[in-house]
Amino acid sequence: MKNEQTAEEQRMGKMPETNHHGAPSRNFGWKFEPLPIDEARGLASASRMDGAEYSMLREQFTLLVDDKIASMRITPPPAVSYQKVRHHCLQVAKNLAVAITVRRAPGGHIVCWKATTQELETRAQRGAALQSRRDAKALEKGTTSSRGKRQRPTAHTPRA
Repeated sequence: MKNEQTAEEQRMGKMPETNHHGAPSRNFGWKFEPLPIDEARGLASASRMDGAEYSMLREQFTLLVDDKIASMRITPPPAVSYQKVRHHCLQVAKNLAVAITVRRAPGGHIVCWKATTQELETRAQRGAALQSRRDAKALEKGTTSSRGKRQRPTAHTPRA
């Protein structure tokens, strides 16, 4: 059988590629290459905080905890998002057992300070209000929790 080119392949000036069975394969722009396992594991954990970054944040937040500084401005690298920095800051503060406030500032900066009692009270009030709304909504539906619970069919009773 003659190997004919499609119109697209004629425009590109190449013959269709075939897989190991001889059937034409399609390349949807994907590229595959072998990768050493150590490098793959490093890339897979790239979204996690590395030890040096954690130590640096812990050192800075320890200054907040000890009241040596009142607040701090963080300027993350351009590739790091606000959400990621905020999450890392909150995680380190949680490990140090201190409540902090993290806000976005102009110019790509992030500002952190030790949460005041008023801020903590406001958080508690908002949390209580959200919980009461969730409870009211759950009572409307007739379930104790609307999240993560599967509705199970009633038990099968054998017919007589």
